Formats: sequence, structure tokens, C-alpha cells
Amino acid sequence: MPPNTTTLRQSEIPRAPQSAVVLSYSPVEVVEMGLDFCAALPPHPPVVAGVSIGLAPEGPRIQTLALALRDKVFCLSLPKSLTPALSQALRKLFSDIQYLTGFELPYALVLLAHTLGSDVSGYDLSTLSVPSKRGAITSPGDFIKSKEASARARRINERWDGGKRRNGANSNSTPKPNHALRAWFTAMSVAFSPSALIVPLSILAPPTWLWRTLRSGQQLSTEFVDKATLACYVGLASRAIHLDLLKPRIQENDFSEVKTKRNGMTVHNARFQDAYPSKWAEVHLKNGDVVGAKIKGAKGRQSSAVTERPLNDVVSRIQVIGREEPTNAEQAQYRFLLISLTTSRHTPLFVNIIWFPGSTRSIKRGGESYSLSGYESRILEKLNESQRGIVGAMVSTTPRDSLIIAHGPPGTGKTTTIAAAAEIWSPHRLPCWIIAQSNVGVKNIAETLLKKKINFKLIVSLEFMFEWHEELYAGMKDKVIRSDELPDAKEAVARALDDATVVLCTVSMLSNWKLHDCGIFEVVPMKCLVIDEASQIDVFEFMVIPDIGVNGRLMRFRTQHLFHKFSNVLSKVCFFGDPKQLPPYGATEAGLKTIFEVKHLKKKAYFLNTQYRLPMRLGEFISENVYDGKLQSSHNIVEHSCIAFIDVAKGAETRRGNSYQNMEEVQIVVRVAKRYRQRHLNFCVITFYDPQRAAIANAFKDEDLPTGCVYNVDSFQGMSVFHISVARAEPIFKSSSFPFPTGNEADYVILSSVRTERAGFLNSQPRMNVALTRCRKGMVVVTRKAFLQGPGKNTLLGRLAAAWSPPQRDVWIDRKALLSGPVDLPGLLLLLPRPPPPSPGTTALNPGFVPTPSSTAWATRTPAPATTSISGDARRPYAVVSPRAATATAAREQEDRGREGALLAALVRAVEYGS
Repeated sequence: MPPNTTTLRQSEIPRAPQSAVVLSYSPVEVVEMGLDFCAALPPHPPVVAGVSIGLAPEGPRIQTLALALRDKVFCLSLPKSLTPALSQALRKLFSDIQYLTGFELPYALVLLAHTLGSDVSGYDLSTLSVPSKRGAITSPGDFIKSKEASARARRINERWDGGKRRNGANSNSTPKPNHALRAWFTAMSVAFSPSALIVPLSILAPPTWLWRTLRSGQQLSTEFVDKATLACYVGLASRAIHLDLLKPRIQENDFSEVKTKRNGMTVHNARFQDAYPSKWAEVHLKNGDVVGAKIKGAKGRQSSAVTERPLNDVVSRIQVIGREEPTNAEQAQYRFLLISLTTSRHTPLFVNIIWFPGSTRSIKRGGESYSLSGYESRILEKLNESQRGIVGAMVSTTPRDSLIIAHGPPGTGKTTTIAAAAEIWSPHRLPCWIIAQSNVGVKNIAETLLKKKINFKLIVSLEFMFEWHEELYAGMKDKVIRSDELPDAKEAVARALDDATVVLCTVSMLSNWKLHDCGIFEVVPMKCLVIDEASQIDVFEFMVIPDIGVNGRLMRFRTQHLFHKFSNVLSKVCFFGDPKQLPPYGATEAGLKTIFEVKHLKKKAYFLNTQYRLPMRLGEFISENVYDGKLQSSHNIVEHSCIAFIDVAKGAETRRGNSYQNMEEVQIVVRVAKRYRQRHLNFCVITFYDPQRAAIANAFKDEDLPTGCVYNVDSFQGMSVFHISVARAEPIFKSSSFPFPTGNEADYVILSSVRTERAGFLNSQPRMNVALTRCRKGMVVVTRKAFLQGPGKNTLLGRLAAAWSPPQRDVWIDRKALLSGPVDLPGLLLLLPRPPPPSPGTTALNPGFVPTPSSTAWATRTPAPATTSISGDARRPYAVVSPRAATATAAREQEDRGREGALLAALVRAVEYGS
């Protein structure tokens, strides 16, 4: 039966073939594919083919294999498992190819070797002698453009990534790549000449350029990798491919202002993640016109761009086209795999402990006792028992304590524990690097070290700090070093560090070439490594260390695994995180795994068992429903009144692209936020969908409320929160779009659930756990009551509402009551209208009762009997007070009503401010 035949066409490379025949084969036709492929080969060697693979939606299984010659593409669909005959036929097929070429080929090679059960070799075009910044991965378009001047690089890359989707609800979704087209573009990157030399497409380039390159011995092969290591690399390759597919190809730019000029514009970006350094964009004008623009670079909040033609109307929308460039960490990880396929490598201790447990002795918890000085003992006395156990293991010098894993739920003092260990290490001048996934996570640790007067330095990137986040480091400017300001000479670096032996930075900063150029690791060796937010970091993220040097003729810059790079000095690695909170981005889709999911290490993890952030009742609920009852709580707020639910009965979820929005909830959130703003209370807003975040931020802007306190839950963990000074109503700083640095928590949290029909993201317990564990004093949940009692009842939020709403206590507030007047909210106690003085001997509710420090009527607001009503607000009853107290209050009111009212108002404010 003949294969299915289609035709590919292209106009991006003028001097290359404009069309190619695509032959598609089923798994049972692999023999026929091999025969057809051999028949299409040129009569003389060398035989060069382009390859592209497509993975199944989950896991490392190859689903599509495409091999291309100059004008023919052969596509094979692979089954879930290969029969011996099919494997043999595929091995025969690859043996006929002398030069297998591809872009980002290391990933394809390890997956092919895993699938075929035999070694595979080839040549990677992404790193093949193309000048690029610091050895960066070269895109297919840029590679072809460097060899063929008339090629349209941007359009090649666009088609490589699957093109653009413009219409419908899924316009921003990631298109699927065409692997036949990818293989064909790869094959067209080289051509065949009668002299049997492989030459570039352009006849103007040196005719033997690629031939000399291929013959120089820069071949990648899986023969250098043993079976166990190959299995590890298969996970790395699968993860990288799946994560790349998750990257959006079209992104909306959130801008605050656009200044146009002749054939150009300057964009003032509203969010840090929208400051794209170099991209192609489409500028949409109000008159419907669309103008292409090349973003030339970003400096702080401003991006400059050159437009294809002058902009003749107001800019209404900017779309950034193309996938995100690989980060330093992604490039370093890629090059690590590239190096591993060129030579055999020694496997150091920590790699064996994590990835290959059978090759070394398993670590055990505990160990020899560590002798502490009086100073160190006083440090430990300030910690609870679980914290002391972890710090003891961190400072222990026994080999069995070389790797520490600490599971810390919200508010359990992970930062405090890390700082205590650093406080013990610092006087002994033991070099220590403390890293985290986010800049704010690192900053939080720095604040604690600063309070403890520990000498440290924090390295931060220019891009993150300049015009965006200077306020984060306002109180520690002398401790911060921008990466671009690091001196080039090691002696100057030592002076800049000012004798500090503790250095802080992000995980991605470790991939910054500047750190390795300047010799900082010689000044402060990585003897101890502490990794915070480890539950948000895939284990393969630690393959991020560039090593400056030359590796034969392979490349100018080598890359090493973090544990390879420092294997001679690294003696302690400590992981901190919470696997019950947000996982790494793409964890489900790409099969990512953190240190907490490494099976043989799970039982050896420590557990921080006492939380200090959440009010008691909320902490107990989270413990029972998330942490199997293992989490204890210590807090001075014990009442259920720390949480209020607002019933937005008319609220309805509406679809916005691939996400959701609920405008009725936006209105309520604004009303609640105004009340907290009026009382100068520390608060933030969390929602589960970005369109809702944007809608709330826009509404806040219209109402002159701070927009920097509004978060999507996925970006909030590890982020900072807006804060307003108690002494004044204005924000501490002027910018309304930048969050104040108070850490990943707030006194009061306003939560907007958005959904009303289906639970969606609310089914995600890690996301919900993050949202519900950010408040220090109270939380207001804005949602629909019927939703949490219906479709959302099995979510963590639904279970919280059920636990907070027994028959004798109604915690729900109707939206009409909120909109029509003040209601009682966490931290916002009402001054209710005073009822007439009660008759002697009767029981009355007395909202005018003046509290004293020993007043149980104020400290414990116990539910009133069901038969008792409250004027103005029957949902949140105050405690019932005695007739004697009521009579005394009436007498005081008759004596000096005005004076008592002023005193009561002052006391209410004092209680609300926590004084």
C-alpha cells in the first residue's frame, strides 16, 4: 500500500527548493519507509539528513519521527511500544545516514537512543560554528540567515514554532509544530554538490565551510553515556521539549504608555515580565491597522522599537510574536547535555545521591552530635524543636548529613532556620551560598540575615533591579551587588565582597557568565549550598553552571552540572521547600520532578511542624486538610471571625481567551479594598486567573487604589505585598504598580475565586493552599455561596466554607449588605448603633462596651443565642455581656456620651492596627 502523500511549500529561503513531498507511514510500514528512503538517497556519499521528533503528550515516548532530504520528507508514526522487528528496521534506517543533523539535536539523540535501544550519533546545527552571544543556542532562522543572506529568518522561526493563531478563543494558545517542516528546513540548511562536498546554501559563502566543520570530529553520540545515565538524560530531554511546547508564541504586552516617533516608538511597560529585550511585535492601532515592529531592546521600564511604517493612530494593543528566548539556565542545561554526548564524565557525590542512589551509600537522617559553643547554643534556644533539629543537621560535619531536605509548610520559619545556620557558619568563615527560585525569596532571606547582623552580599541582575525593583533593596543597598557591576579581577571582587563569606542569589543567576568570569567562586567557594523554594525547582535545574574554557573544537564555552563544577569543594547541600504548594511551572505537562519527589529521599526529609503565620482556626484547618494533621499552630488570633465570605449571588464567570473573569466580584473586591485602605491596613488581593487580576488592577487604578497589591496566585508565592504605613494613608513609595517588599504574605487577604459553574483551577490543591495561607490576621473570600455549596464544594475552598458555616454561625455576607453600608470584616470591627439601655435583670448585647486588657467580651467573640438579634448586622454577633456591664455602660453614656464615643473609636482603631 503506497504511503499517504502531501506537499510542503516554502518561500522563506529563495535559493532552496520551494516544495517537498511528504511521505507518511504507519508503524507497520517501517520497512517500506526504509526502502523508499534508501531509493531517494543521492548516488554518492556523504548522506546527510535532517531529523525532527515529536513526543506524546506525556512522558518521553517518541510519537512522530521525521527524516528529510533536500526535497523529500519521510514521516513515521510510532506505536507506544516497539516490537523487535520495528526496532531492528529503524536501526537499519539510521545506519544508512552518514550525517544526521538537527537543531537542538542532543534532546533528539538521547530520546532516539532510548527508543531504539542502540547508540545514535549526529551533528547539532544549533551550536555549529555560528557566531552568537556567549555561545547562545542559535535559532533555525538565524542559522540559515547566516549562510543565506536572502533568507527570511523571522518567518522561518515563526513557521518552525507552528505559525500563529489569530482567531477564536484559543488565539493565544501554543500551536503544535509541524515536524515534517522542521526536518525539511533542517535538510535545506545544507546542500549536496557534485564534488561530494556539503556546502552552505549560499554560493557566496566558503564552499567547504560545513564540510570542514563536520569532518573536524565534533560529533555527538550516546556511546559516551552509560545506560543509567541515559535514562536520566531521557527525563531531561523530555522535560525540555515539553516545556518548550508550553511557551506561548504570542504574548500580550501590558503597557502604561506608548510614545510614537517617526518609524519607531517607546513603550513604557507596566509589568517586569513584559519588558522583552529583543522580539518582533505587532502593534494594533485603534483604527484597526496592524504594524510590524522590531523591539530593539529594553532598559528598565522602557522598550524601544522600530516600526515598519509610521503609526497613524493611537496604539490599542501590542502583541509580542515568537517564543521566549532560552534563559541562561536553559542554555547551560542544553550545553551540559551537549558536552555529555562528546566525552565520558565523572559522576560526583551529590549527583549519585540524587539520581543514582545505587552507586553510593544512601544518606541517613541524624548523625554524630555536633559540639556547640555558648553563642551557638543561644542561637538554637530561639528556635522550636523541629527547627533546631534541621539546623543541627545543617551544621553537622558528618558525611551522612551532607544532604539535607527540609519540608516547611507556610509560616513555619524556613527563612528563620536558614538564617540560624548561616549565623553559626559565619563566625567560622565557612563559605556559604544561599539561593532561591525567585528574587523576592532571596530578598526575604537577606532581610533576616540583616536583622541578625550577618555579613553577606546579595547579587542581583541589572534587568530585575533597574527601574523595577530598587525599592526591594532600599534597606540593604550596601549589601547588594548588581551583576553588571562585578569587577573583572578576582582581587577587586574580594574587595567588593567586603570579607563576606555568605553570598545570596537566584538559581538563574548561577548561570550568569559574569559570575564565572570574575572568579567569585575562588573568593567564596561553594562549600555549603542552601536552596530555598526547592519545591518550585525541577531537579534538572541544577544543571546550570557554565564553565569558561575550551573543549577541543566543540565550542568556546563549556557547561557543567552544578555538582560537577563544585565537586571538589561542595560538602553540604540543603533543600528547603513545600511540595504541598505551587510546583515548578509545567510540572504536570512536562513531568517535572523536584527533590521532594525523588522516591528514595522522601523518608529522609525533615518536617517543620509549627506555623506562626495563620490564625489558629485557619491553621488547624490547613493542617487537617493538607498536611495530614501534622502541622501545629501558634497564633494569638483564635476566633473564627478571622475569615468572612461574601456571597456574590449574581456573579458569573465569563470566558476571556483561555481564561476567566467575573466582573461582579471585581466590584466587591474594590469595595472591600477601599475599607482596608481607609483604615491604612496591610492587605493584598489574590485571584486564580490573570484576566481577573488585570480587571481588578484596572478597577483599582480608576478608584485611585494601589494596583501593586493585586496578584494571580501563580505569581504570588514568593512575591511581595503592598503595604501602607499605619501613620499615613499614602503608600510608602509613589509607584502604584510596584509591590512593597513585605514578603509573600499580608495581614489581610482578599480572595476572588472567579468561577461559578466549574471549579477549574480551584481543584488544584497546591494553588488553593497558597491562596489560603497568605494572611497573618484575616481573609475575605469573594465568591458565590451556591458555587461553594455546589460545583466547588469538594475544593479546599469549598471545604473551608463548610467548616466555617455550622448551623449556629453564619459567616456569609450578602453583597447587597456590603454595597449598601458598612459590614463587619476581619480587622474592621463595626461601631454599631447603640440600642436603648436595657432594663434591669435582662440580657442585652452591648456593642458600646469599652474593652479592657482583661475583657473576655472583646477577646472572645462567642456566638450569641439563636433567639438574639443584633440591630444593623445579625450575621456576626458579639458576645453577650452581663446586666451589670450593660447598666454601667448606660451610666457612662449618660455622663459623657461624646467622650466615651471618642474613646471607643480610638480603642477600635488600636485593636485593628494590632497595637
